[in-house]
Amino acid sequence: MNTATVSQQQATGFVGLITLLRGLTVEVEITGEKPDAKELLQIENHPEVFLEVNFFRGTTAVC
Repeated sequence: MNTATVSQQQATGFVGLITLLRGLTVEVEITGEKPDAKELLQIENHPEVFLEVNFFRGTTAVC
């Protein structure tokens, strides 16, 4: 299971774990810093991959 980390110059840190991949939708279970909507997340060990947070469903970010 991959982890998602915030990709921002000012704030970097662990956000959570990817729990679902469905088509072009990715769900990230938030266990760390909660990102803002429209914030870009970077996948640990895959710096070329970015996920944009669309909205939240409880403690899950839907990207």
